Amino acid sequence: INLISNAIKFSDNNSKIVINAYYENSKSIVEIIDFGIGIKEKDIDRIFERFYQVDTSRSSEGHGLGLVIVKTILEKLGGEISVQSELNTKTIFTVKLP
Repeated sequence: INLISNAIKFSDNNSKIVINAYYENSKSIVEIIDFGIGIKEKDIDRIFERFYQVDTSRSSEGHGLGLVIVKTILEKLGGEISVQSELNTKTIFTVKLP
């Protein structure tokens, strides 16, 4: 829910969000793809840090904890999360669970 909420929050009103789910190499994989503002390369490595917010002027919502919680839960379940992003093009969050 957090990943979908972020995709909505950081996309334009008429933008689309794509959710792909599939099974590969004994893992369930879910991709959340948005075509919003993207994440700067310098911020990619930090978005999973507690209280880190890419740009506080973009939104007054949130405290920089959502992605940390998502990553912690996934790791406790033996899963992982990754992100790829191109500014003003698309962002893809990939979740893998055994």
